Amino acid sequence: MLLTPNNLPNTIGDIADLDDLLCRPSQALIDDLRKVDGDIMVLGVGGKMGPTLAGLAKAASPDRRIIGVARFSERGIERWLKARGVETIHCDLLDEAAIRALPKISNIVFMAGRKFGAEGNLALTWAMNAHVPAPTRARRRTLPANMRNPASAASACLNISRSSSKRRGDCSD
Repeated sequence: MLLTPNNLPNTIGDIADLDDLLCRPSQALIDDLRKVDGDIMVLGVGGKMGPTLAGLAKAASPDRRIIGVARFSERGIERWLKARGVETIHCDLLDEAAIRALPKISNIVFMAGRKFGAEGNLALTWAMNAHVPAPTRARRRTLPANMRNPASAASACLNISRSSSKRRGDCSD
């Protein structure tokens, strides 16, 4: 079912109802994803927003491969994703050998990170937020030269088009 202003529920009964609502795509999202070639891989899919993002992408583009990558340390997330048709890959993004084993995909959404100010392990916070984006960008499949737009390693390197922009980020520079 599409998400429209006319079919929003008056109340949300439970977490399962909320999940279903958050994974209901709008026609605009479906149309935008039709303009994007290739599969989508969500790095850090096991966090707060990753599962919903991956589930929403799969609902909006059911024939496309959506791959969720995470350590899956929180119980139930992998099962939740698989129930929605999202493929999963276990990977510690701090392990560069594991990153090299990931498939090369045209569209990568980088959702991995750690909140600054989190208690304990400041080194892990810096590693996740400053180091991990660089080696993960190598898993991005290269686009033809006429479609490249170099992006810095610090940026999220998204190749998902926005309605107002035809440019695509290139994470292969």
